[in-house]
Amino acid sequence: FSSPTSGVSRVIPVGRDVIFGSQTWYPHLYDDFIKKNIPEKKYKVFDMFRGEITEKGYIRKSEENIVLSDSAFQTLVLEETDYTTGIKTTLWLNKADGYNVKALVAGRRTIYFADKSVTSRITFANIDNELFARVDRKIPDIMNLSWLRVKAQINSYGEELTAQSLNFPGQKFEGTVKGSLIDGIFEVEPARYSGRKAPPFPPDFSKSSELKKYLESELMIESDDPAINSEAVRITSGSKDSWEAAVRLSEWVAENIAGALPGGISAKNTLTTREAECGGHSRLLAAFCRAVGIPARLSVGCMYTSYYSGGFGQHAWTDVYMGDAGWIPVDATINEPDFVDAGHIRLGEKATFRPVAVEILDFRSGTKNSDSDIAD
Repeated sequence: FSSPTSGVSRVIPVGRDVIFGSQTWYPHLYDDFIKKNIPEKKYKVFDMFRGEITEKGYIRKSEENIVLSDSAFQTLVLEETDYTTGIKTTLWLNKADGYNVKALVAGRRTIYFADKSVTSRITFANIDNELFARVDRKIPDIMNLSWLRVKAQINSYGEELTAQSLNFPGQKFEGTVKGSLIDGIFEVEPARYSGRKAPPFPPDFSKSSELKKYLESELMIESDDPAINSEAVRITSGSKDSWEAAVRLSEWVAENIAGALPGGISAKNTLTTREAECGGHSRLLAAFCRAVGIPARLSVGCMYTSYYSGGFGQHAWTDVYMGDAGWIPVDATINEPDFVDAGHIRLGEKATFRPVAVEILDFRSGTKNSDSDIAD
């Protein structure tokens, strides 16, 4: 598998029961649902974009005649559920050959077969409204923002979220999560961690099954890459504890990786090119930490910015695990190497931020929580 975005390659073993997926042609669905007329079935599907094997389920819904691109199609309507992300998609399959002529993704985005009279009008896309929510309220000295209360409606895809999962130390959420729609009030007040009672360096979390995946190399976070490993060891040499090591790595990323779109994307490519968007910064820092035994993960959500007279844009940063103190967020992208300001709203590890409406209710700057609020 070679990632089309980062160029990273790896070998993935697959069994004979794995379907190689396509967004346009579904021969397995044609055989089972159109020819054999079955009501529902699950499949193991290889996702060619992400390089992962996922489980997808399909349920027969109805049959429908539709007209697209000046042609009439007799279609079978199926509901697809991606059990890895929780995303549901409605498919309209042409009964004659199993090709997909229309899809409704997460009840929000429609993709359909169109002729040149439609496609010729597409010249560029403005994605600001997809990834950015204007609030028209400027907050001075953003890095000193210590408490924030926000009312928000957000669509998030990529992983299944719950109201409970949006609550953790430093962030409270009151509201509902129905399907992909988050609707409620966030109160963000991250405590500053000073490193008190930090784990020794190098640490040993090998006996923790819960932390195992945050110590391993994975696609886009290639902590076993020799260049990443050697650089992480060099940067952290002589650190008195794991917090000092993590901050050193975060400072290195902040100072040595330039901002760029699309940037390096993967950790390995980011180290090679020395430029990245927020995801590249965060993945490289996570890979550095994992390479020296510090559990690390991505946090994805949104961040307040003064752009457009104030608003929230999709953003990613890094959480590092500090033993009894738990997960500590840091943001190398905006040079917050040992903390995050209260403008960061965390949704998940693989989530996306698609705002519907966001409103700042109140905020406070200047009063910092101490690490005594994190752990004792």
